[in-house]
Amino acid sequence: MLISEKELLKAQDLGGIPTEQPQPTEDPTDDTLPPPYVENPLSPSVLRPPPNIRPTNFVLVNEKDLAIKESYAIDPTIFVPRYTPPNPKEYPDGERRNLDIRSRDGHVEVQVWLVHPEDAVNASSGIAASKKRTTMYLYARDGNVTASVNTVPSSAPFFLDIYARDGRVTVLLPRSFSGPLKLNSRDGPIVLSDGLLQRSALLSNVDRTRIYFVGDVSNMSEDNWQGDELNVEARDGKIKVRYVDEIETQKGGFLGRIFHR
Repeated sequence: MLISEKELLKAQDLGGIPTEQPQPTEDPTDDTLPPPYVENPLSPSVLRPPPNIRPTNFVLVNEKDLAIKESYAIDPTIFVPRYTPPNPKEYPDGERRNLDIRSRDGHVEVQVWLVHPEDAVNASSGIAASKKRTTMYLYARDGNVTASVNTVPSSAPFFLDIYARDGRVTVLLPRSFSGPLKLNSRDGPIVLSDGLLQRSALLSNVDRTRIYFVGDVSNMSEDNWQGDELNVEARDGKIKVRYVDEIETQKGGFLGRIFHR
């Protein structure tokens, strides 16, 4: 049965057919809109490395006049023999880092998955493998550094040390991170995302170096800290730190954009 336009309008007036309500429009000047950073929950599968990236350990990359853009899965329980004698300039403390990436005159952009199999045990004793923290070093003499770190629940704590001589530094941390942030920028601002600031306590701000503690600051002892830690030094560039699952949009939500990497 066909309904005439006149009958349709009459039915709408009587409330029989709901009329379409106008949708509110966003006001780019409205301060009540969502904050610049919003959480973007990730599925557990996203936090694990793709199947084509095989776990490894003690990776050393040192390039000149070349940008480095790579993805790594680091398992600190994997034994990798040392093929070359240690270089005192590269390893001043004599200890190999689990991941060591250096570029002279080039950008460094790495995505890292820290894996630690839950069934990893010491073959001789049957005791669960040591949770000694994973160490990573990223260096760019003339270029930007971007580091994205993902962890699984069984991962060991990690220490990430970054130095950029002439470039900005962007760090994306996992939600599991709990420990100090030491951020030094000689000629650039230091920016923490809203989500990270909500979970951080400022400990000091001296000579362009800020130190925060992410998580429960009462867990920090005066002894040698062996938990999560981030150290960033940028001589001529901005430092930005956020969680790996945060997305940045312009305040007001009118034009969304991904956090600049």
